[in-house]
Amino acid sequence: MNYKFIAVISVISIISAACTPSASLVQTAIAQTQAVMPSQTSITNTPSVSQHVDIENIILLPGDLPKEFVRGQTKNFIPKDFFRVPEGASKVINQEFEAEKLDISYVVILQYESLVDVNKVYDTVFTYLDKTKDYNKLDNILTIRGLGETSHIAGHDRDANDSKRSTVHVVFTRCNAFVYIYFKSDKVQTDSVAVYAQRLDSRLKPLICI
Repeated sequence: MNYKFIAVISVISIISAACTPSASLVQTAIAQTQAVMPSQTSITNTPSVSQHVDIENIILLPGDLPKEFVRGQTKNFIPKDFFRVPEGASKVINQEFEAEKLDISYVVILQYESLVDVNKVYDTVFTYLDKTKDYNKLDNILTIRGLGETSHIAGHDRDANDSKRSTVHVVFTRCNAFVYIYFKSDKVQTDSVAVYAQRLDSRLKPLICI
């Protein structure tokens, strides 16, 4: 129902009812008109979920990793000498994990305004890793279909005759983000870290791919 139309008709009827309407009568009619008119509300752009959900909160969820791993310190800057990646990330998340004292485990997520920058960082990190002796000794290379737009997984799984801890590197891109996952721990294997990477990627996608 058009309340504004009805209200205007009411004003006209009141004015027409008298040959010389008083000022108070007119003011009363105007007040009645304003009372029945719907209030005007300002229109604002409501932010989407991806704009106000903290990515930090979905990096590690129950069941992602062995129970020994818990979230450690979260930093908003790139680790020192991090593969010499170019600066300019619009958002940096450096999430450390805590397990045993000698374990080194973390996830770095870098978001950029340009996909060109994302791919440049991926190429920089992969090229840097490929030149290191330790990386070339990794014997478990995985290719997982659907992990990011571009991805690479390499690891070495400790066995009963191996004194070294398991080492796993995961790099992938998803929309405007570059993700690097690193584990050096006896508590994981390459396969289990790969599964974690898939879970993280699936949670990132609806948040950053707008």
